[in-house]
Amino acid sequence: AATGYSRNHALIVLDQILNKNGFGALTSEYGVQSFIDGANICDELVPSINATTEPRYTVDAVLSLGETPQSNMSMLLKAGVAGLSFDQGVFQYIPGSYIAPIVDYDESDLVGGIAFTTGLSKANVSNIAKGSFLDARQNFDKVQYEAISPGAYYIADGSEELILEFDAPMTTSP
Repeated sequence: AATGYSRNHALIVLDQILNKNGFGALTSEYGVQSFIDGANICDELVPSINATTEPRYTVDAVLSLGETPQSNMSMLLKAGVAGLSFDQGVFQYIPGSYIAPIVDYDESDLVGGIAFTTGLSKANVSNIAKGSFLDARQNFDKVQYEAISPGAYYIADGSEELILEFDAPMTTSP
């Protein structure tokens, strides 16, 4: 296996899983395909703030050995809006991107009546997102990014501000 420097979020998460200073997992304890798929999603080019493109998810930080592996992993996952599962002794990477479901259900899957909720509670919704990131243009200082507020959501919520704070301590682009 080749080794080298990477800013790819999925590959850095994998390194933290395998590294002796991280989780120290065996190579048999991670789902290879989930990390390949995740690395490809992280490398997808998306528009950047300077009218060019950049990879979807990168990591631009140094992990501290003074922190626990779990704390470092928590910060890493937040940087890529990603998840990590550990099922049947295997780590699976869950990228911060929509993945279409692969299971179809029909009437034969139902056991009883259907119950549903017509909407989410206010505790689970937001109409304004704001937070911070490390701005490379400002010597990697922690700065606030411009609040994002889709007007239609704000109006639909009766002009009530429902704020989601999202800090990205390992990210250099909002």
